[in-house]
Amino acid sequence: LAVFSREIVLFLWGEKWLNTVPLLTIASIGALLECIMAPRVSVFLAYERPDMNFKSNFVHVFLTVILVFFLTKKYGLIGAALGMLCGLIGPFFFFIISIRMMHGK
Repeated sequence: LAVFSREIVLFLWGEKWLNTVPLLTIASIGALLECIMAPRVSVFLAYERPDMNFKSNFVHVFLTVILVFFLTKKYGLIGAALGMLCGLIGPFFFFIISIRMMHGK
């Protein structure tokens, strides 16, 4: 979706919606990353560590709110989308932790 977002927008909605292409691209990348990192929840539950899932969600929300607030003020709607994408940095570290848990480290 990120690769063909321009063509999809043109086909579905027309030229007047081309301003949404960067937003669709950023949202698609964020969705891809979230799908890749989603198994971390199952790993934490399997290793009886639901607290790690809580911490991951807390960090995700905390970072996302702060980043969206500041980036929206500076860059508008593109900044909000980038804030949502950059908010995935926190859960990424917990994803790394879940991988290490599976490998016994």
